[in-house]
Amino acid sequence: MAFLLKELVFLTIVAMVFSFPWKPYEIVHDPQEDFPLPLNDGTGDSTVDEGPPEKEVDPLGPVGTVTKRALFYDSNDGDAHHFDENKKTRVRRGAVTNSKYLWPGYNTPGDVYIPYVIGGVSSDAKKWLEPFIKELADDTCIKFRPRSGEPGYVKFVSGSGCSSDIGYRPNKIQEVVLGPGCQYKGTIAHEIMHLLGFYHEQTRLDRDQYITVNFANIQNGFEGEFTTRNQNNLGIPYDRKSIMQYTGNSFANSAGGKTMVSKGDANEVLGQLANMNDKDLDKINKLYTCAAKKFKEHTIVLKTKDSWLAGTNGDVYVRFEGTQGKTRWRQITYGGKGGDENERGAQEKHQLPFKDVGAISNVYVALRKPGEGPPANKRSIETAEKRKRFFGSNGWTLEGVRVDGKEYKGGDFYEGDEEKLQPQ
Repeated sequence: MAFLLKELVFLTIVAMVFSFPWKPYEIVHDPQEDFPLPLNDGTGDSTVDEGPPEKEVDPLGPVGTVTKRALFYDSNDGDAHHFDENKKTRVRRGAVTNSKYLWPGYNTPGDVYIPYVIGGVSSDAKKWLEPFIKELADDTCIKFRPRSGEPGYVKFVSGSGCSSDIGYRPNKIQEVVLGPGCQYKGTIAHEIMHLLGFYHEQTRLDRDQYITVNFANIQNGFEGEFTTRNQNNLGIPYDRKSIMQYTGNSFANSAGGKTMVSKGDANEVLGQLANMNDKDLDKINKLYTCAAKKFKEHTIVLKTKDSWLAGTNGDVYVRFEGTQGKTRWRQITYGGKGGDENERGAQEKHQLPFKDVGAISNVYVALRKPGEGPPANKRSIETAEKRKRFFGSNGWTLEGVRVDGKEYKGGDFYEGDEEKLQPQ
């Protein structure tokens, strides 16, 4: 028995050792380059809802397996019609212009409440869904709240691919499907923008002023996915970094070239990895007449020291103080799409919107237990005994942080620590 106990202890220690993030990063890790935002907005006959607008289906599988959409929206009569491939009828659509597809409360002071339930989604989808809707409530007047007997509500479910209705449907159970491959924060944000009434950025009429579409690189039969359409742009400029902008490889054929490139910079990464950006938030606040909030996009690079046990599995949060106030804490993450984060030697680049507080005077970083959420107003203090435990506390050795090109010194963090960083 003693021998078995010793062996069990040994195997446990080995398992713990191998669970640490050992591997060094050889290059700057920026998975935005590889992030496959949903590739299609077609719909098959079996998934058609009453329209307009038609249901948005964003499967992540091979594009060739997707059936063509079965409805098109005629902006002249406001009705949905069956797609007649022989007539080559084009789908006209954009952010909803008919107010009946906006969620109730859009035109009154205060918040817009959306009742919801979470169905059988995966644990990963639930992990990112719940904090995201809290984040959305902080940034906009859109408040998801648990259903309390309402006949119409949103139900987040698992299934095939990713899909959502476009906008509000009265007294209907509106399913947002988050199937395998759709369980990431960025995909959840993308589908919720559909739910609020938004379509894809690259179908705007002014698209060709900002990106070039390489039709020679598009798979046969999918050229229509790049047709520009009427949209309500809300007076906001085209946004190549929107969560609603597809990546440059969408619908690419075997030639290997990009289907979309930015005008003036063919190497610019199109689309967004994990977060709505400042313009996405502006669009929501404008469409739903939320109280005015001003956001500013910031580039943040976290650099983990390249040394033994330097990495962490904890959640990293950042906030700023500036000449016009302070921001709330934001989690700095790829939202499940970037693999293991903050490992030994990692340099990870993030672009996130924060409340505009003017010129930044102070940068704060916090390390939290996974899933614990942002820091409270009062700093948590760990005992010296807990901090000494070799395997008991998930530490992190931060080499430094770069915010909008300015360098700040790092230091040793344990879960629960919040530190004001000093400039380099």
